[in-house]
Amino acid sequence: MEAEPRRATVRTSRSGRLALATSVSLLVLLVAAPAPALGAFHSLAVSLAPDGSAGDPNHPAPAPVALRLATPTGSVARPLTGPNPPVGTVLATIGVPSSPQGVVYDPANQYVYVANSVAGKITIFNGTSVVVILVVSGYPIGGAFDPVNGIVYFALYSSNAVVLINGTTIATTLTVGTSPYAAAFNPMNSEIYVTNYGSNNVTRILGSTVQAGSIAVGSEPTAAAYDPSTHQIFVTDYGAKAVTVISGSSVVATIGVGSGPEGLAYGGASGTMYVANSVSGNISVILSGRVVATVPLPGLPYGLAFDPGNGYLYAAENNLGALEVVNGTGVVGSILVGSSPFAIAVDPWNGCLYVTDTSGSAVSIITTGLLLGTPAVTPIGNPQNSSDVGQPILFNASVFANSSWTFSSSANVTPTTGLGCSTFPTLTLSGGYGYLRLACIPLSPESYTVVLNLSAVGRLSSLVAIGFEVFPKPTAPIPIASHNGTKGITSTDVTLPVQFTESPVGGTGTFTAWRWTGFPAFVCSGTLGPQASCQFTRTGGMTLVVAFNDSNGLHATSPPLTFTVDTLPTVAPPTADRRDVDVGQPIAFSTGAAGGSGGYSYHWHGLPTTCAIASTPTFTCIPTTATTLNASVNVVDSDGGSSAIAGIASVVVRSDPVVSTPIATPSTLTEGETFTVTVSVSGGPGNQTVLWEGLPGGCTESGLTAVCATKTFGIYDVVAKVTDGNGFTVLSNRAHVVVNQGNGGGPGGTNGSDLLFGIAAGAFYAVLAVVLIIVALIAGLAAYGLRQSRASGGGDEEGEPEPLGDSDLYEDVPNGEPEADASPADEDLPPSGDEPYADQGPEP
Repeated sequence: MEAEPRRATVRTSRSGRLALATSVSLLVLLVAAPAPALGAFHSLAVSLAPDGSAGDPNHPAPAPVALRLATPTGSVARPLTGPNPPVGTVLATIGVPSSPQGVVYDPANQYVYVANSVAGKITIFNGTSVVVILVVSGYPIGGAFDPVNGIVYFALYSSNAVVLINGTTIATTLTVGTSPYAAAFNPMNSEIYVTNYGSNNVTRILGSTVQAGSIAVGSEPTAAAYDPSTHQIFVTDYGAKAVTVISGSSVVATIGVGSGPEGLAYGGASGTMYVANSVSGNISVILSGRVVATVPLPGLPYGLAFDPGNGYLYAAENNLGALEVVNGTGVVGSILVGSSPFAIAVDPWNGCLYVTDTSGSAVSIITTGLLLGTPAVTPIGNPQNSSDVGQPILFNASVFANSSWTFSSSANVTPTTGLGCSTFPTLTLSGGYGYLRLACIPLSPESYTVVLNLSAVGRLSSLVAIGFEVFPKPTAPIPIASHNGTKGITSTDVTLPVQFTESPVGGTGTFTAWRWTGFPAFVCSGTLGPQASCQFTRTGGMTLVVAFNDSNGLHATSPPLTFTVDTLPTVAPPTADRRDVDVGQPIAFSTGAAGGSGGYSYHWHGLPTTCAIASTPTFTCIPTTATTLNASVNVVDSDGGSSAIAGIASVVVRSDPVVSTPIATPSTLTEGETFTVTVSVSGGPGNQTVLWEGLPGGCTESGLTAVCATKTFGIYDVVAKVTDGNGFTVLSNRAHVVVNQGNGGGPGGTNGSDLLFGIAAGAFYAVLAVVLIIVALIAGLAAYGLRQSRASGGGDEEGEPEPLGDSDLYEDVPNGEPEADASPADEDLPPSGDEPYADQGPEP
């Protein structure tokens, strides 16, 4: 409740009645300078807070400790609550000129700049030694560091100006708005933003040039801080109970907070902005453009600072002489420091806080935590943080600590075996800066997690974790050669396209530095990659090898591939064993191949599909239609090389010959007369021979004609057997020639009317009479024998046969008639003229 009266007193003193006691309320929260400077360290700081959180609202903190401290009696440290807390030990107290307020840390030279507002001076010290005290024209309050230009800026409240300090020298002074109060650096545009408390606006400075136009903000702007997650500048509006958000040169948001917002601090990688409300006695937590939490404090906070080394937020309570330690949204303890702590700067190099004491004219150096940077990996690996089996690897974590501390270190690797690391990491530390190193030689492929632990014995500890991938060693199998989709070939023919492919196994899967050796010059492309394409122009053998690196630089070389280039195959013109055939007659085609890789496949052309064409050098074709065949051939060898189509073997295929039915002139005649038989042939190649069959003796054959002078009567079936010039044989139908017996040879004369069953009537009847006589004799003899048997043997009762009667003799014959022979067989009849000829001599 006493803050407002004190601020009124301050304003009176700013108009000319400035007193040491009243200058306390001018407090400027000087985290503005460390915030940008620490941006470079945020990327390294992956250390966890001692409770395992990352120091933001998204990680629950222990329940806040409600501490109401008694009025301190001196610079005595009081340990924090909770497990393994960072020790709040005051290492040293450095006296400075009166009313120290703003403090800026330059990580480039590790200098600390302190604004002594009432004295009008700026004290510069290194470690615990004062380097120089600069005199400025005005009352310096808040400042910022520009790492781009290496310049420290301080707002001169009473002279409406900003002083630029380069190292230990004042470079220049620039005029800004009314009553400049604090500053912050924006690395995105390299501009310094200066809050003008009296003119309610912000001035931008680029290097040593004041940018045109100011940015209007809320009432009585005090602190400023940069948010690297959004690249925005946050400004506390003390009189408006708000925070103005600036992007570039434009106001993009106004966020309501508690009463008397005085200090600002960016909360590390969490994207959180903390606001110290000096009147309402709490901290507003801003995330994503809104207040997400309010942290109550025992006293009235002014300056704020976030320590990326341990993830804690520190709030200077000017009325209690203490720093409240906040983890996320809860207070975890307090550190007693001075009598009126005002502003705080973080030195991550040495793990220290620098706290100004406005009443005590001093700066306190407090140990807070150990900063252990994210391990760097050597070699870095590609992909990042990777290596191959057998590649030595070094994990190298930067350490910012007090050299006087006693350290212990360890490393934990998961999985516990396979990375092949040394048992304990080594620590090298000099002047508060050094490295924690762990050397490994991977033994097996795996995804590993490496955790480095560093402790300052009896003081604090820190750990960092890094993921690391180990890939198998790359290996190169024998390259695969292919042609037209056929893989695994070991030879080819000239002019044929061939692809050679290497498929690495293991490694990172990304391969570079390809190199093929063994190819002839100027015939292959793609030799700087996994697949080379070649078209060889000369024959010969070669030995091919391919080598490459994976993206981690491990080298692999393939076994050699022996490869041969042959000539293209050639084929001899085909030959046929016959050049003229009839349909159905076989033709034997043949050829031969040479050159190429062998294993020929023959491809015949110009032949009908009805031929059984084989992919062999010889085969037999039986044509089914009359045509002219023009056969040609080419070959393909086992490499896929093809010869030109060779020659033509022409074969004429003729239709089969057709023979007419012979014509006999005359066809009926008397023995002693002459007849002529002729036949005609169509089709075939001609040049035929004729063999006559079935002619009587004494004929003269002359090709298609036969002339016969008959000497014996009978019926003759005449057939012509014709063989054409291609050896094809065909038979004609039968022609019947009837030769009758001469006059007196039988009834009816010789005109053929006195024939019975093909025999002259007289002869037939003579034969019939003889047969009947023989039958009668046989029957008589049989009857006589039966009677003699009965006469000598007795009756039936005595076992003697009974005499046969007429009925007994003929009992098996129907109608009592003797069984007669069947009529002459059908085959004895003259054959018809349409039936094929059967060998048959003339009947007698």
